[in-house]
Amino acid sequence: MSDDERKQRLDVLRKIPDFAAMDHRLHLNAGGKIPRLENLPRSERRRLAVETKKIVAQYKRTMQNLSKSGAGFPNDQLLRQLAIEYNHRYAASGIRTQPLNFNYFEPFCRISLIPRSVAPKVEIIEEYDHLYSLRDFLDYITSEDSEKFALESLLNMAEGRVFHFTRNGDIAEFSFLNSEGKEFLISGFSMVRHGNYLHWYMIGGELLTQDEWLGRCSKQKEINEEGLQPDKRAFLKDAIKINGNKSGEPVALEGTKTAVRTIISGEIDLITQKHNSRYYMTEYENTFSGHCDEPEVFEMLPEDKRKETIAKTKTELDKASVMWDLAEAFFQLPSYFSSRATIEREILDKSGQRLPRKKAGQGLKSKYKFVTAIEVTENKSEPIVKVNLPHYETETEGYWRRLDRGAKGRDQHGNEIEGKTWVKATNKWRERSSSDNVVFVKDGIVSAKIKIKEYQDAAKAVELADRQGSEEAQDVGELYVLRCAAMDEEIYKIGFTRKDSYQRAKQLSSATGVPLSFIVVKVWQHSNAKELEAEVHVMLDSYRVNDSREFFKVGYDVIENVVETILMRHSN
Repeated sequence: MSDDERKQRLDVLRKIPDFAAMDHRLHLNAGGKIPRLENLPRSERRRLAVETKKIVAQYKRTMQNLSKSGAGFPNDQLLRQLAIEYNHRYAASGIRTQPLNFNYFEPFCRISLIPRSVAPKVEIIEEYDHLYSLRDFLDYITSEDSEKFALESLLNMAEGRVFHFTRNGDIAEFSFLNSEGKEFLISGFSMVRHGNYLHWYMIGGELLTQDEWLGRCSKQKEINEEGLQPDKRAFLKDAIKINGNKSGEPVALEGTKTAVRTIISGEIDLITQKHNSRYYMTEYENTFSGHCDEPEVFEMLPEDKRKETIAKTKTELDKASVMWDLAEAFFQLPSYFSSRATIEREILDKSGQRLPRKKAGQGLKSKYKFVTAIEVTENKSEPIVKVNLPHYETETEGYWRRLDRGAKGRDQHGNEIEGKTWVKATNKWRERSSSDNVVFVKDGIVSAKIKIKEYQDAAKAVELADRQGSEEAQDVGELYVLRCAAMDEEIYKIGFTRKDSYQRAKQLSSATGVPLSFIVVKVWQHSNAKELEAEVHVMLDSYRVNDSREFFKVGYDVIENVVETILMRHSN
């Protein structure tokens, strides 16, 4: 019997009252045991124990494969972190112990059965990773090119595939201010389309002062076991044994020290152009603190607590209002990646120039390839850029109600859909707070092309000689950052050598035309120095002075932070 046939059979069985009742009796009790199985004959329990070991081994292999896969960027690693958590819960406590965030991240996963069993496992559907310059994207969405964007154009996206968009460069280059003056940083954005619905999540974080960060670290919440159903209580006790009963300190957003990693997610109807549900969670060492605006969640609360909980949830969601607005802007990322700046062939021929072609090559974990485009630059004198974003309402005339797996429901358009159904209701409290939809972008490093051809030409001969025979040689070597005192202090050369970086600087300094010596700013030894160089060049691409050279106009602290972040990302 195939896995699909087994799944279909299980879905049919679950609709039979006797089987549903038996399934209910398989739940864990407060002690983490299954009463029905405890009463089975010894021979039957032994047989089940053997089968259980096989299933546990499969769960371990699934989670190991998840931990080793992915490009290593924050968004795809978060998805793996959650998928591992879901598998852990399935394996430890059954099918009814998934956290609230499962409702929002399940669309990014594939749920199937372990062969020859009815045990579910979680894997991630096909993914595509992208890197982009936030500065260039902001230029795009504030230009007339972006005015043509229509949300329904996302219906043309490939269905059932995850698209990750991670920004390169210095994550702290841009911070976004909300109405209270709080700063937020944005790391990455992911989306997947299923039918008429777009599911998405974004990773960012509120930038705190050092005192605010220390304050958050000292105020750790206790994990309360009371009020939880027995299945979840048993799972939670195991987690407490490992991590303690405290939430732990906040987790810092990658590339920062005092920005609290925050994840927001949601679902938007591409036809009605309204948000069906939204979820906000802050990550701590041992747990996620989450809030959502799903009306079905509040229906389970007593009347006296419902209004209080709704008000608190709305306050928490509004704290990150700038992130919700930015998420709506990031719906344009697929359009941005497919856009091109055009130039007539006749004009190009008369110019005597060729279109630049960047080659990134192999990084530490992934192969990088540039998407062809012609860059159009503008000189902007204003330090503050006002970005007017499209604004989509939140659905207030209904909500989703989850059904048992395999059960059929209807969406708000009357179409048949599996696993949930649309409930018509009035929920005016879900309306978002009014705002002027203006996000203030705090400008950072100003993009510029610095003409240093005389220095590049002087170094070219030495660089070519250094790269001869690189196909046969090993990649063990050093990544170096050099600076020439004759150049602008913000221009650095970043490369790798299989020899000695100080000797390399001496070779470059001895070339004709270089009036002052190159000095070594810092060196990192690495077993795959060439791949490390390729990845660093990709992450710093928006600061490159010349597409074909290794010079970057950016502060050294940015370079060091990017290199250390990459090394940390691939340390496991």
